[in-house]
Amino acid sequence: MTKISNKVWNVLDNSYCLRRNMRLGLINNRALARWMAKEKFNNKASIEAILSAIRRYDFDRSEPIWRTARSIIANTYSISTKRKLASISITNDLDNQNLLSKVISIVNFKKGECLKIIQADTAITIIFNENKLEEITAIFPKHKIIRMDRNLAEINFHFPEESKKTPGILAAVSNEFMLNGVNIIDCMSCSTEGIWIIEEKDIRKSHDVIEKLSHPNSIAYNTEKF
Repeated sequence: MTKISNKVWNVLDNSYCLRRNMRLGLINNRALARWMAKEKFNNKASIEAILSAIRRYDFDRSEPIWRTARSIIANTYSISTKRKLASISITNDLDNQNLLSKVISIVNFKKGECLKIIQADTAITIIFNENKLEEITAIFPKHKIIRMDRNLAEINFHFPEESKKTPGILAAVSNEFMLNGVNIIDCMSCSTEGIWIIEEKDIRKSHDVIEKLSHPNSIAYNTEKF
């Protein structure tokens, strides 16, 4: 019973969406227990035992983490947005790695043009201004381009210094984006900045999320168009 309870509570600890909807009374506990029995326990735990653990869940066990994260987000001192971005994902191999210098050479950083390079195990994603799409894709062999996306936008949060030692910052923002129907294409951080790449059509919804997360009078909005 203890193992079942701990696993149920762990699932709820790690799902802000579930906890939020439970608090609002939008989730039927028995339906949630049936879902957990199938998806989390492979039908090897009884629904009644899972239901009992759900009913005994202490919402306060994880809320302090979220409250601290949200208070840091509320003190964000600037948020900037960029539109008209594009991205390509290429295979992560030595040839493509050597070609990245050509990408850097055609981006005008003095004009504030965007360039972000994310390296994973099997792929490299490059995010840049959409008007550079043809020029940048021409650098790489066509058969090594895995994916191409247009009509993207960037949301950049400049968090306070304490954000680097505060768990849940990126998760809190990402959860709010998800709950408001904002599709996240990529998410990354650099020092105290949190960066979300979204579809440009969701930019208005993202501003609604920002209003919910932050004190509007304390944030400077900077919207750039290229």
